Amino acid sequence: TNYPDRYEFEGMADLPRKGPADAPIQIVEISDFQCPFCARLRLSLEEVMAEYPDQVAIYFVNYPLSNQCNP
Repeated sequence: TNYPDRYEFEGMADLPRKGPADAPIQIVEISDFQCPFCARLRLSLEEVMAEYPDQVAIYFVNYPLSNQCNP
């Protein structure tokens, strides 16, 4: 399967970001603060940031999930 090298998100520049804006690797984290799986992903992203601080930027989008996922 072929995937594009890059997606452009409208308003991405206005999102909270950790890391340099011109980083060659840019990740958009779409997450829910109460989701345990999102919390596990966050730990992995922190490891990536620690290993490659000048090469990765992580943008954050708060996306609360339903009550089914957050009892």
